[in-house]
Amino acid sequence: MRVHPAPPVAALAARCRSRGAPLAHPDGATAQRDFRYGLNGHGTGPQVNFIRASTAWASVDGTNVLVEAALNAARTHSDHGLLVEPTVTNKCANFNANPDAGLTNLTRAGDAAATLARTPDATRLGSAGLAGICASGYVFRLDNTAGTGEAWVTVAGATGNTTDHTVSAYVRGSGNVSVELSGAAGAAVALSGEYVRRSATLTPATAADTFKLRVSAGSVCYFVLNQCEAHAAATSPIVTAGSATLRYADYATASRAGVIADEGTVVMELTPGATGIDLGRPFGTYPTGGSSGVYLAVSGTTVTLQGWEAGALQFNLSMAGVGGGPNRVAMAWRPGHAQGALNGTVSATDSAVLDMDHRAAFAIGTRGDASFPFFGWIRAFAIYPRALESIELAGVTA
Repeated sequence: MRVHPAPPVAALAARCRSRGAPLAHPDGATAQRDFRYGLNGHGTGPQVNFIRASTAWASVDGTNVLVEAALNAARTHSDHGLLVEPTVTNKCANFNANPDAGLTNLTRAGDAAATLARTPDATRLGSAGLAGICASGYVFRLDNTAGTGEAWVTVAGATGNTTDHTVSAYVRGSGNVSVELSGAAGAAVALSGEYVRRSATLTPATAADTFKLRVSAGSVCYFVLNQCEAHAAATSPIVTAGSATLRYADYATASRAGVIADEGTVVMELTPGATGIDLGRPFGTYPTGGSSGVYLAVSGTTVTLQGWEAGALQFNLSMAGVGGGPNRVAMAWRPGHAQGALNGTVSATDSAVLDMDHRAAFAIGTRGDASFPFFGWIRAFAIYPRALESIELAGVTA
């Protein structure tokens, strides 16, 4: 993935936040990273190690071009930082990125005058940044220009349950289209000449529901990268080749030694992957199978900061005000004291009694034991060996 040369520290400090400035820190951080310059391209402290047990796609710079990241390779963006997503399965069982001539597992229905075909569309794919992921240059075309009623195509691959699923596809054409489930209708939107990713989060009527794309009479829709996932928002595209395909969660770890102790502060800058949903844990120190540690949690517009020791809650702080991003959040603790801050506003205080000795590592993008994965972008983080005071917490998150 793209790694940018780190600018001089003085130049970084001189930038204002509106131009994407890094976190402004007091002296003394034991670990600090700005992921806009790659996983370990700019910062101090222990090496950050990235984990994802599959390949994945994402845009990594200011363009819309999707680039594939290899197994265990971080997806870092030059503006947003590190992309972190949960484990998700695309349940569509067709060849969604490179359509096959036989249109495997696609079924057309509705107006008898409608046709479904595979067609070349390399130029438009290229302008949408999809040439790499859709290397064959082919897409699907549902043509209902001669129809007098609605037409649709369904894709094999059942939801398997009735929890909310998000369906999505890149579409272009003329007329109107709805991306939906076979048992749950979505809202129709107008098609345009360029590919746009459309999505809808719906509740399946039954566990047998599948992906469905529906067009109105007189419409023609070119589509590709159809996706059906058990998640509250559309994640990055997952390529399928005739069967459901899983993309594993992203997260990073680093040694705790000399970084986090019984007193400390964690500061992060993050951007939610979607609004109004549970986004998981962007930071944690929980050991595998353990019940002790500290973590940040983001759900909707609320960030929660918690510390646990041997299954007993030591501090619990919640703050409202998480926006579309980027957001700056801090969590500080020392014996008998815990406090947080969000976007310049400091929280109330709570007590804290923590023993960090048995926690070997801290994690970015998960609670610490690979559970509760985050969904969004993490631009930067810093860790201090002391609890920052209220005025410092306000300043570092402003």
